[in-house]
Amino acid sequence: MHTEDRESTPTKSEDRQQPRAHTRRDFLENLGRVAGVGATYAAMTGLGLLSTPAQAADRSPQLPRVTELSNKVGKGKSVAIIGAGITGLTLAYELSRLGFSVTVLEATSRHGGRSRTVRGGDRLQEYGGIQEVRWDKEEHLYANMGPARIPYHHQTVIGYCKEFGVPLEVFVNENRGSLIHESKAFGGTPVENRYFVHSTRGWMSELLAKAVNRQALDDVLSSEDKEKLLVMLKGYGELDSKYQYPGASRAGYRVTPGAGLVAGELNPHASLQDLLSSEYAKSNLSFTEEWNQAATMLQPVGGMDRIVQAFAKRVQQYIRYDSPVTSLRKVGDRARVAYRSKGEERVLDADFAIVTIPFPAFTKVPNDFSAAHQAAMKSCQYTQAVKIAFQADRRFWEEDQHIYGGISWTDQDIGEMMYPSGGLMSRKGIIVGAYIRDDGVGTRYAAMSFPERIEGALRCGEQIHPQYRREVKNGVSVGWPKVPYQDGGWAVWSDAARAEHYPVLTQPDGPLYLAGCQVSYLPGWQEGSVLSAHTVAAALVDRVSARAAA
Repeated sequence: MHTEDRESTPTKSEDRQQPRAHTRRDFLENLGRVAGVGATYAAMTGLGLLSTPAQAADRSPQLPRVTELSNKVGKGKSVAIIGAGITGLTLAYELSRLGFSVTVLEATSRHGGRSRTVRGGDRLQEYGGIQEVRWDKEEHLYANMGPARIPYHHQTVIGYCKEFGVPLEVFVNENRGSLIHESKAFGGTPVENRYFVHSTRGWMSELLAKAVNRQALDDVLSSEDKEKLLVMLKGYGELDSKYQYPGASRAGYRVTPGAGLVAGELNPHASLQDLLSSEYAKSNLSFTEEWNQAATMLQPVGGMDRIVQAFAKRVQQYIRYDSPVTSLRKVGDRARVAYRSKGEERVLDADFAIVTIPFPAFTKVPNDFSAAHQAAMKSCQYTQAVKIAFQADRRFWEEDQHIYGGISWTDQDIGEMMYPSGGLMSRKGIIVGAYIRDDGVGTRYAAMSFPERIEGALRCGEQIHPQYRREVKNGVSVGWPKVPYQDGGWAVWSDAARAEHYPVLTQPDGPLYLAGCQVSYLPGWQEGSVLSAHTVAAALVDRVSARAAA
């Protein structure tokens, strides 16, 4: 077995210097050793060396830009980072800037983890085989098969984009012109998003107005309150003078208004029964009002992996690819990581080890985490997500139905269809023809052969767009439960598991740490990943500072 020794810690004689005057750096280093990074951050802010979080929204306050300490605080300490996803890359970037000696062990030949953007010429490996991506190679012909959007308030990720020069553009999360398809509503015919949403608002406003006028709410509303509420409902639901919803322009037109005598013709009045029988109304009507889904949403120009590429460019020298970890042990107060590389078993000894890969993949690796940590990892469930994407040589959704970005929803297996927000009005495009988030359906599709997945997506897709099968080609899929070293989509914590098991994962077990979006309250989001990386990095700074002070 080949053993790789960590860099030796400098001796006292090596560090000995001639007496000199004390500087601000001396003061800050001593403060950091005694009081930790939080006190140092406050002192540097007071000295005018740092911007406050309100002034520097491009950085998380969890790990401030400690420029005076960046090449000193981790000197002589080594860290093994397991996984080169966005968490591992963030840790490598920040810890190396703080002076730590870092090594990133990545099991595959690529960085990014689940931040996977697919382009022509790529090869997608699953336990069931390999798919070749046979798409044309053009700048806008890609599909984000992992994370696809960045909320405007995910300022840590956005801050890195600013820092690295990764340009962002608007991601259209909701489009009033996209479609909603329900097999049990509207005769199975897809309807426009605006028709569904505004018909729902109209009916809800009418029903609430009736309750007000029938004195059903007199126990909670004064006469003045009722008057104000009726005015609000009339405007919100576009009700008539009798507080009834007759159908309205907000719900769209059968014949659009034009010039001359073309006044337009409204869409027919939607029945309340169609709306109530809709699964969309029960689950996704408020989707884009959720905290992490509300506008404005963003995406990197050219693909989500532009972010991890920017990280990797800055830490490439620390990454060892094709190096799957085979065990993680505690040896005294240090960590020992065994891994395979070039057909050999190797060992990396380090002061600390940080595991960033998904729990379903890591729990297959023999390791020395405590029984409490093991139980906590196993209590966390992962989605069985599947995405399927196609190339279209004609952007038929734009040309035929005037859909520019956004999502069409269906109660069929595919769940949703995502139209590209980039490359608008180009000749060709990539359409995500399935984003399966239902675990039952995802498990079934993940178990299918690759051609069976494609056929399932085509069959569902032509229920939304009748021309679909003849317009798309070269479908590819990613069944995240079947991707090696991932074994699932993203973490899902039950309330019980959050309360009972989650807290232990935020604490180290000796030299061993856990990080990733699964160790955050933003599972599945890159913001959760980078914030978790910052939390662990800050904990290491405090830990080595305390040891130095002792």
